[in-house]
Amino acid sequence: MLRTAQDHRGEQKQMAFIDETRVMLRYDMPLAETVATDFYDKLKSCTRGYASFDYEEAGYKESPIVLVLHIMMYIHLIVTIGRCVIEWNSC
Repeated sequence: MLRTAQDHRGEQKQMAFIDETRVMLRYDMPLAETVATDFYDKLKSCTRGYASFDYEEAGYKESPIVLVLHIMMYIHLIVTIGRCVIEWNSC
């Protein structure tokens, strides 16, 4: 579970043991990583369906974003076809 959250740009903020069999994890994670990806499916898979997921808005943060797929047509850059991705994920 920890690796799944970290793979989706999550920053661990808290780990609290509720009892002997349950743990509550708090992460700061971009909303785009939780909604637009397969994060929820991976969460349920690695916990065999036992995990639950809740979120609240934590504000905005800057991200290192780059534009990939530069297309030049008659020496003009066509930005609308390009895609913005996180810099470490652009290779």
